[in-house]
Amino acid sequence: MEPEYSVSSQPVVDTADPVSTPPPVNIPSAEEAFQLTVSLPPGFLFQPTDEQTLFYYLKGKVLSQEVTGAIADLDIYMYDPWDVAGKSKLKSTTEWYFYTNLQSRYKSGPRTKRDTPHGRWRRQGRMRKEFKDSNTDLKGTKMTYAFFLKNGTKEEPSEWRMEEFKLENHSQMSISKVFRKKKEMVEQTNVQDSPSDEDSSSDDEAATNLLMIPQPQL
Repeated sequence: MEPEYSVSSQPVVDTADPVSTPPPVNIPSAEEAFQLTVSLPPGFLFQPTDEQTLFYYLKGKVLSQEVTGAIADLDIYMYDPWDVAGKSKLKSTTEWYFYTNLQSRYKSGPRTKRDTPHGRWRRQGRMRKEFKDSNTDLKGTKMTYAFFLKNGTKEEPSEWRMEEFKLENHSQMSISKVFRKKKEMVEQTNVQDSPSDEDSSSDDEAATNLLMIPQPQL
């Protein structure tokens, strides 16, 4: 007599240990990787020199070259200085850097409109500091401004300062460095410097030590 065989409809289960497949690894882009380090830990500061600010960061922006995303785009004149810190990409610092497009500020003439909701930026002195790129003939300037609060018909000085960096023949784009001065330094500055309201048309024609980054070529 032939033995009877039963055919099971149940799937055969392999009891051997399956080979585990590792999850896919998401490799961040250079920009994303930098964003992880934007909130700098205590003791680390983003402090580019004036030359690096002009001839690396600003030149790279003007030429639409890829630079480390440490500086945010912001029309700083739409805000009072105490409000711009929260809009900076650098969260652990006392100095805030922004790319500011000045082209929209020429609506009232050749002078740049520098009013904010509760005050305005006034140039300190009549001298501007000039720089020249050691690798090219490109020139740049730095001007210092003080913020004055509106108080009725009067304007009161404050501890807020701004340094504006511009490249020669590329005055539509600037880097604005906003910071606060100590009270005693503000009092000394108010005695020594006389604010100037003049922003002449000639003025408007005008990687840091921590990050080892190459210079973009003009």
